[in-house]
Amino acid sequence: MIATGSWDKTMRTFNLTGTKLHAQKLYQGHAGYVRSVAWSPCGKLIASGSEDKIISLWSSGSNPGKVRDLIGHQEPITSVAWSPDGALLASGSWDMTLRLWEVSSGSEIRCFRGHERRVTSVAWSPDGRNIATASWDRTVRIWEVSSGRCFKRCFIELETAVYTSVAWSPDSRKIVTGSDQGSVIVWEVSSIKPLKLNNNSRTRTAARMVTSVAWSPDGDKIASGFENGVVTLLDVCCCTTENVLCIGRGNIMHLAWSSDGSHFTCGSEDGTITIISSE
Repeated sequence: MIATGSWDKTMRTFNLTGTKLHAQKLYQGHAGYVRSVAWSPCGKLIASGSEDKIISLWSSGSNPGKVRDLIGHQEPITSVAWSPDGALLASGSWDMTLRLWEVSSGSEIRCFRGHERRVTSVAWSPDGRNIATASWDRTVRIWEVSSGRCFKRCFIELETAVYTSVAWSPDSRKIVTGSDQGSVIVWEVSSIKPLKLNNNSRTRTAARMVTSVAWSPDGDKIASGFENGVVTLLDVCCCTTENVLCIGRGNIMHLAWSSDGSHFTCGSEDGTITIISSE
């Protein structure tokens, strides 16, 4: 199943059969654009973050509908991410905060402060211990969930790029970031040094801003979406671009890998959903 959020303020789910998508359910209730959606690890709930400053939890079962709203952010929600066990939800916002929510009660249990500008992307490490946030303040921060402290900051001296997206490697040892200047960087979390910088001329010529990054389940590839409908597939070992694909006329809004890594899904600003084989 695939879940999508839209500028029409709705969320929809689709069933993938082979290479064909079939619309399943329509979810309505937000008063603003739906900027981020995420399935719970068990697949029974979907979280959506909206311009209306509200996070909603929805049931995806035989009786679909809203379960509850999570209210606390003061500005639009940009990103939501589940903890690996599905008990907690993390959210980032234009209000410069990362917030942690207890899913069962809907209670806000922690607010992480430190970013100086909008939080653009949130990613929970697969081992459940840390959360990464990207921001317009030109940093990516790593937060320890148990204590709430920021123990690492990623940035490059004299670099003016704004970080637009962040994702974890499957082993929780690295992160990948995308920026508004077209760079895709792999960082070692323990040292916070950029390991690999993709300056491939084909990629940087194709589009300037990276809008989404996603690490494959096997850790071998990174998919990157750009502002003009271009998607690239990066070989992590060699840091070379394997493919440059033109998907549509608008921004690639989000990328997500299938659980088996055989394909990934692209949601575009032009309203299309594209399934791409990783082969």
